[in-house]
Amino acid sequence: MWKCPACGTVVMDPAEPTCAECGFFFPLPAQDSAAQSAAAPMGVTCPTCHAPVGADDEVCSNCGQYLKGILEVAERPASTVEEKKPRVVRKKAEAEDRPASAEKIRPKRAADSSSRSPSPKTSSVKPSAAVTAWISLMLICLCAAGLLGAGVWAWRQVFPAEAVATFTPLASATPFYTSTATLTPTDTFTPTVTPTPTITPTFTPVPPSATPTLPYYEQITSSNASRLAPAWSIPASTDGLQVAFSPDGQTLAAAWEDGQVRLWDVYYGTLKKTLNSAMQRGLAVTFSPNGDLVYASGNDFIIYAFDARTGEIARKFFGHSGWVDKILFHPNEQWMASTNGSVILWNLETGKALSSFSSNATDFAFTPDGGSVVVPDMITVQTGIAPYALIIHHPILRVKNIQTGKSDSFYSFGLQLAEPGIVTTLDFTPDGRYLAAGGPENSVWIGDSYGSFMSRLYDLGVSAQITDVEFSPDGSLLAIASTDSVIRIFDMNSRVLVAMLESHRDAVRYVAFSADGRALASSSDDSSIILWRIR
Repeated sequence: MWKCPACGTVVMDPAEPTCAECGFFFPLPAQDSAAQSAAAPMGVTCPTCHAPVGADDEVCSNCGQYLKGILEVAERPASTVEEKKPRVVRKKAEAEDRPASAEKIRPKRAADSSSRSPSPKTSSVKPSAAVTAWISLMLICLCAAGLLGAGVWAWRQVFPAEAVATFTPLASATPFYTSTATLTPTDTFTPTVTPTPTITPTFTPVPPSATPTLPYYEQITSSNASRLAPAWSIPASTDGLQVAFSPDGQTLAAAWEDGQVRLWDVYYGTLKKTLNSAMQRGLAVTFSPNGDLVYASGNDFIIYAFDARTGEIARKFFGHSGWVDKILFHPNEQWMASTNGSVILWNLETGKALSSFSSNATDFAFTPDGGSVVVPDMITVQTGIAPYALIIHHPILRVKNIQTGKSDSFYSFGLQLAEPGIVTTLDFTPDGRYLAAGGPENSVWIGDSYGSFMSRLYDLGVSAQITDVEFSPDGSLLAIASTDSVIRIFDMNSRVLVAMLESHRDAVRYVAFSADGRALASSSDDSSIILWRIR
């Protein structure tokens, strides 16, 4: 018998070459059936062509099928083959029509097919190249982000973001006055002053008449400051020295390079008196609060108190070891303070020093209540980590208690440069409400008596430096002297530049308002002192 390769029907007659079910033609083996039966055991056939084969044959002589291992499965007991027989679902009608002998061949073919098919192996699924590249890219991005964050952190440790501001202001600066400005600011200011003095200076004292008639001058305000003009000009020191008005506004005192102090008539520009002393060169000068005494100092480091009427020396104050830069009276009018770097507080009656405050200041000011003195100072701020540390020098204003000498508070500046420079000058308004300071970053700064922060009022630029600031008696105007030979007048109500006085030909060193607010005096390196009035 043989099995049709096309439909699987078992042909019982081995000599029949054609399948009765589907008509498939199957060639007969090359040798006769008798020889095949003798050569091979009964029931052992080729699984491919069903030709009888021997038990020791490795290859079918009819079709060339490799038989090694297949016949061993066929020779096993039926029970063993039946245990591994695959479950085959056949149609019920086909199973009933086939003879029982055909069922014995199926385990052999099942075993053969199972032996020829490779056994399944467990294999791991490898990711594709795109997935691997994407994962690698993500890891690289994460590493780069981590390195960038570490670099930013390290940079901030070396160079902090707020390196220039080390003090927290107690209060921010507020507008100066609530009243509406009477002057409309303009984009440009055209100077109206003329460089030629209108009065020829006279150096010989002119005795007043029995009933002198003094001219009337307007008080300087923001509305008429643009009409300021030189009333008279006198020769003075080649290095602009200090000037000061008497309390009644009729006399102007000026320090001189020959060591003398000269008193000038404010209305006529005439010399009234010369005060002589042992100093070879003067610098600082001021009047006492009642106007009876003139205080002056120079290169011999002594402060002289001159009688304004007789010119005699009434008292001397010893204690400084350098040039005295400024002399200022306490609000109680019983004490006087002076500085040559260190500030000394004096008793006017005894001439003795009450206390001293170490500093490097060339200017200072009393607080409105008189309990403290404001002096410029410099602090050093270090940022970063050595050896890449950055050292910054920042100016501040220290408020030192007169009784204890300790710093109660300080004023800081909103600076932008690492080396802004020192504070060269400062002044309080007469009512003590506001404080002006000049110097750092060539600017003028304004602060109030209740806060600790100085805001920028005016930036002079890099072409010049601030040398002196002075408030008018009512605090409405601020005069600014600078090395560019220009005097600038600011309206403090609107913070507007209302006048620029340009008659000087060299650096202006000092400016001063008269007590009645009707005159302004200035001292310059061009060897002149000019008295300004409303024209």
